[in-house]
Amino acid sequence: MPKVITAEFFRRGLADKLRCVTIAPGYVATLMVRGMKPEALDKILQQVPIKRLVDTEEVASLIFELYRNEALAGEVFYVHGGLRLLLGLSTLTFILAVLIIFKLNGF
Repeated sequence: MPKVITAEFFRRGLADKLRCVTIAPGYVATLMVRGMKPEALDKILQQVPIKRLVDTEEVASLIFELYRNEALAGEVFYVHGGLRLLLGLSTLTFILAVLIIFKLNGF
């Protein structure tokens, strides 16, 4: 999907103002995930190669890099601790959101 959106931006001459990328996280240490039953969370962590949840700071640093680096466009970036590598794309259903990154003049 980000490729289609980015191609449309480029087609309309908006490449200098808009870019689209997608972040696809695995299990992130949010309040909701941390609030799961301990046995359910343990079962999840057994599936994740790094044996821990992805920290919100790790997701935030990726968002910052995607904003900062205007050469990145039309791609999906995975932050999953290796989960996708084991499960395959078809079973990873944790697509966070499509981020439309606005390039602000002088920012």
